[in-house]
Amino acid sequence: LGTPGARNSRASSRLGPALFDVTHFPAVPAANQPVSITVSARDPDGVRAVRLRYRIDPSPDWTTLPMLDDGAGADAIAGDGLFTATMPGQAEGKLTAFFVEADDASEPFNTSRFPAEAPRECLVRFGESAPFGAFGSYRLWMTDRKSTRLNSSHLVISYAVFCLKKK
Repeated sequence: LGTPGARNSRASSRLGPALFDVTHFPAVPAANQPVSITVSARDPDGVRAVRLRYRIDPSPDWTTLPMLDDGAGADAIAGDGLFTATMPGQAEGKLTAFFVEADDASEPFNTSRFPAEAPRECLVRFGESAPFGAFGSYRLWMTDRKSTRLNSSHLVISYAVFCLKKK
């Protein structure tokens, strides 16, 4: 029934920074085009460090880049709580998985992650064609591991697209 006005079972005083508004630009990068990843990070104890961790699918090996809020490079304004790192461009068709980690400034420090539930990852695919026109464009990307798992589960995925016209 909930715990209005009281601590619940998920309450904790040992939390890392809140990570939100994770974006990457460009949304659909050309082959070999670098991608800027930006995240807002906030914590009452202050933010000690923010890191971008990425891998080129299907490799399990992660590369770590510091995300900075210094107003240099891809980071537009110093000290605004927006941290940025630039991931190198990849060949056409390459899928890159990434997540963001941050430590607060407490002792010992607390770490958080976006997306929060491992092994979830954000994905960027290089060299996709940009859609033309005013209609929305949706893409379904998945890592090799997820694709193999889905194919081995014998699930049937069906979908329908409905176009409605205003009268």
